[in-house]
Amino acid sequence: SIISNLQDFETEVTIDVANISNGTINGVEITNNNGTIVCNHGNNKVCYVLSGTNTNGSVTITGSKKCEIKLNGVNITSPDSAALNVLCEKRCFIYLADGTTNTLTDTKCEESNEHKGALYCKGKLLFHGTGTLSVYGHHNNAIHSADYIIFNKGVNVYANSTANHVIKANDGIFVNGGIINVEIVKKDPFGVRRVHVFCAVRGVVVHVGLLDDRQEAEAGSSGHRRAHQRRSAWVSYSCSQSRSAGQQMV
Repeated sequence: SIISNLQDFETEVTIDVANISNGTINGVEITNNNGTIVCNHGNNKVCYVLSGTNTNGSVTITGSKKCEIKLNGVNITSPDSAALNVLCEKRCFIYLADGTTNTLTDTKCEESNEHKGALYCKGKLLFHGTGTLSVYGHHNNAIHSADYIIFNKGVNVYANSTANHVIKANDGIFVNGGIINVEIVKKDPFGVRRVHVFCAVRGVVVHVGLLDDRQEAEAGSSGHRRAHQRRSAWVSYSCSQSRSAGQQMV
């Protein structure tokens, strides 16, 4: 369960992304190169607590053990990489601290830049908590996991991409509750070529909009519905039951 897993993280490392010095905190090696922050927790199970504003940098997390990242009122804009880049292959729990607003943004880069999302995780990505998170992807996807993504009850996530998918996971996206708003806007003449929405639970209401033309569809007994739109679309998910949303949201 989420609770039993979170009990594993007894060590906290607090990072103000606007002002963190090089050094070692509770076994975590931290380097800060003009706002580009790299944290290595090695074999430790650590809860990182991120706060503050960094408008020209990023945070990268490495290590061989699972970790938790508590977003405690943090705003990161990266000029050339993922704003939050989790490179450990184990599970990463993203906790949205109660009452906080958090924002992660990347920037459109040269085509040779291969970063995959404003929020990227090499392993499993699990969201929980009751704070809010907004993620803006301008180079590729907004949120991308190389494994699977789970959204748990209480989360409030808004994700926007002007380049590719909004939320992408190589092994599946699972929604156990919460509110997820996703929006995609592509500026090329073809706009959004295809928008795929998969609903696996009866009664989940999915809103799919094209510019000012909005339509509402409710998942029927068949368990899934697909919508195709062009140019600009938004999708809003709000559910209290567990469901799978395939491998990508928009």
